[in-house]
Formats: sequence, C-alpha cells, structure tokens
Amino acid sequence: MLFCDSSHQGMDQLLTVTTNVVWTLKNLILEVVLCIEFEKFYIASQETQDICVNMLKGNCLSDEIQLYKNVRRLHQAKFNKMNVCGLFYVDAKLPRKMIALVANYTIVLLQFAFL
Repeated sequence: MLFCDSSHQGMDQLLTVTTNVVWTLKNLILEVVLCIEFEKFYIASQETQDICVNMLKGNCLSDEIQLYKNVRRLHQAKFNKMNVCGLFYVDAKLPRKMIALVANYTIVLLQFAFL
C-alpha cells in the first residue's frame, strides 16, 4: 500500500513538471510568433517610407506629392514600436532578451539551491 502511494505521488509530480514545461514552451513559441509578425509589420512600414521617397523623386502630380509627403510626415510624427506597458518593445530582439532573462534567473536559483 505504501509503495502504491509513493508511485502515485511521483506520477503527480511528473505530470506537474511536464505540464509546466509544455505551458512554458507554448508561451515562448507564441512570443516568438508575435515578435516575428510585429517585425514583419515594422519592415512593411519602413518599405512604405522607402516607396514614398522613391515616388517623390519621380514625376508625380501635385496631389500625389502631397499624399506621399503626408504619409512620410505622419509616420515620422506618430509611429512608435509597440511596447508592453511601457516596459519593453516588441521586436525581433525580445525573444533573445527573454531567454537571457530566464537563463539568468535559472542560474541564480541553481546557485541558491546548491549553496
């Protein structure tokens, strides 16, 4: 009877650890996907600026020139990278920063555990 209880407790711990690892990996994958999509948006926004500059160099009507200038002006005045609660920007660097943060905290916790 005692052996049965300890093996059941071990299975519960294994299930808990597995669930936590899967949940963490799911969140990291979701974060990476979101960062990739935001980076694609930032690149498209920059390409829009480049297209406006190239169109201004060519022969355009006055209305088109005004439109391209307004697009560039609006982008320069209002565009900011997406940030989370004012703490950090969501861009291609975020997954690397998060992995470094998790690694640092893991090392600190392991040092406390083995000292």
